Amino acid sequence: MESFKRVLVLSHNAFSKKQNNGKTLEAFFKEWDKEAIAQIYLQPEIPDFDFCNNYFKITDYDVLNNILSRSEIGSVVQEKKDVDTEQIYNPIVKKLYQDRRKGVERKNLNKFIHKAFVSRVPIFITAREVLWKISTWKTKQLVDWINTFKPDVLFFQGSNGVFGYDIALWICEEFKIPLVLELTDDYTTGLYQYSIVEKINKLRYKKIFKKAISLSKNVITISDEMSNEYENLYGGNYTTLMNSVERKDIGDEPKDLRLIYAGNVSLNRWKVLKNIGKALDQINQKRSMDYSLDIYTPTVLPQEIIQEFNNISSINIGGSLNQEELAEQINNSSILIHVESFDKKMMKITRLSISTKIPEYMASKRCIFAVGPDKVASIKYLEENNYAMVVKSDSIENIEKKLTILIDDPNFRDQIIKRAYDGFLRRHHPNLVQKTICEVIEDACRT
Repeated sequence: MESFKRVLVLSHNAFSKKQNNGKTLEAFFKEWDKEAIAQIYLQPEIPDFDFCNNYFKITDYDVLNNILSRSEIGSVVQEKKDVDTEQIYNPIVKKLYQDRRKGVERKNLNKFIHKAFVSRVPIFITAREVLWKISTWKTKQLVDWINTFKPDVLFFQGSNGVFGYDIALWICEEFKIPLVLELTDDYTTGLYQYSIVEKINKLRYKKIFKKAISLSKNVITISDEMSNEYENLYGGNYTTLMNSVERKDIGDEPKDLRLIYAGNVSLNRWKVLKNIGKALDQINQKRSMDYSLDIYTPTVLPQEIIQEFNNISSINIGGSLNQEELAEQINNSSILIHVESFDKKMMKITRLSISTKIPEYMASKRCIFAVGPDKVASIKYLEENNYAMVVKSDSIENIEKKLTILIDDPNFRDQIIKRAYDGFLRRHHPNLVQKTICEVIEDACRT
């Protein structure tokens, strides 16, 4: 491609080499001209300036600060500036902000609110929408910043809130640019059967969600299940695409068998990891071995989960790693773990999603061991294609039985590895992903 279209990315998460959504966006635009990409993001994060140097940040804290102190919302993010201290907050907002600083566990009211949002508690969702609705986020600074960049297209990584779609549709209308929508999770399904508040929330969400799909030149989804379901419900033009990271310098498996989990433990995934650890403890006890499960997470774990993991002899908490560090750890592993929660409420959240780390696992030439319900798209994807040893039960006995098979049979592991790597080359190779994104962006700008 001779020249790159100027892409404005709107997303909750900034470009990142650690955080899943940020990694996905970097995988999509890895070959893009750095000067032809800019990002508006909605979480208090430090962006990846090696990848992009043009950022504008608007957060919930800005919105609350605006309402309480009438201060301006949003700011251009400067490289090498301490994002945590770049603005003076209202005392209440400042305390909330400090209780969530990256690298430490959330505390106090911030911890409570965060848990409520993760669980999608309806009244908190409503309150957040009201705050964004009455705030003045359409600032002159934001308009001037967008005008300076002069985008050709908006690439919107779909939001869990109406306010995200409000921002996206306003940008497209105000600056007369087309929309490409990317969806990584399902936010249309209700979790609280008897909540009138949630039913009202979902009616509002589905209304603007359907409007965004109808206006999008292309809707990129993370699974075929999501594409098919949304097309039947809302119409639209869909492309299924996941992130992709090409592994280089892949060595042989280490002599000592080692298991790794890399990803979030939210949505009660930690409970499944705990059962895997218990199964591994039993294997170690029976065989007088010391096999280990090393867990790496993008954020600091809550103390209560750390305590649960510390009670399992075979589980080690490894902290947070960037892309290169994680690749090194995977290279020094034998079996890669993927889990999904068996809780009914969590299954509703993850049923159409395929974890962004699955293509990374497939590319690593290491065997995948997956535990989760077959109603979830990621487990179904791995099982139907034989890309992993899959356990569709959280029973410690079943996990132990299947895990023992993998430990004892390296030839069987090799068969799984070959199928997964072939699938990576056919469906997830970076060249394919980036070619598809280029075509989607070019097509959107033609019409």
